[in-house]
Amino acid sequence: MRVEQRGEWPLLHVRSASRATELIAIDPDPDDLPAIAAHVADDPRAMATLVTPDLAPFLAAPFPGGVRVDRADETFMSTRLSPQGLPLLPGYRTRWSPDGHRMRYSVEDGRSVAAEGVVGVWGDVAVLDGIETSSRHRRRGLAAHVTDTLTAWAVSEGAATGVLAASPQGRDLYVSLGWQPRLAMWSWMGIARKSHI
Repeated sequence: MRVEQRGEWPLLHVRSASRATELIAIDPDPDDLPAIAAHVADDPRAMATLVTPDLAPFLAAPFPGGVRVDRADETFMSTRLSPQGLPLLPGYRTRWSPDGHRMRYSVEDGRSVAAEGVVGVWGDVAVLDGIETSSRHRRRGLAAHVTDTLTAWAVSEGAATGVLAASPQGRDLYVSLGWQPRLAMWSWMGIARKSHI
């Protein structure tokens, strides 16, 4: 992943299926909204994420043009990485695969992916992402196992701190594994311009 500085915030060249770039605005001011939106406006593969202690002033500010809300319900979480060695239920097999600059870990039932997640390590920080369990495999501890296994791999690569964006559904799981909620998150995507033919 390539990172460049855009004004006061980093612009990550993510090159994932969901987005090409993501601007991370950490603790911005509501007056910064137009400048943040300008980085992603009109580009449906560009994302801007605001990370702040309190979203209320931003939600009350005029909404900029050229963008749409992608998510307004995630929580930025972090932890001191400490794998617990959570076991996997019998009947599943696992697979590691490189995913660009990250590693993907999958739990499979022989026919399909039951749970998966990815991790990338930059220096001593690990970023966990995309931890999901398919609907027929929920409530079996698979997401906890995936999170713990990604943690163990990150530690083996030199990471000491972990960060992630938790959905409302995943937040309680991460808290149970020792992750701490830190900040609210609000993500926008650019909207494609309509062609005038």
